[in-house]
Amino acid sequence: MTANYTLYTADGKKMNSSEDIGKPIVFNLNNKQKPMISGLKEGLLSMRLGEKSRFFIPHTIVVFLQQYPFG
Repeated sequence: MTANYTLYTADGKKMNSSEDIGKPIVFNLNNKQKPMISGLKEGLLSMRLGEKSRFFIPHTIVVFLQQYPFG
């Protein structure tokens, strides 16, 4: 899957964006070596081509992934 993304903090501060970098992110939804955050895969699969959506990931999950990365 290929997608553009923008990451924001809970207070609305922009952290990172694929558009700022100049290329979308490319990833495999079924990569067992680097599993997706709970709910994110389902959310992405429910989207249609060209659709924009927002996903809210609790900071506790992000902190966990930083401490115990999956890949």
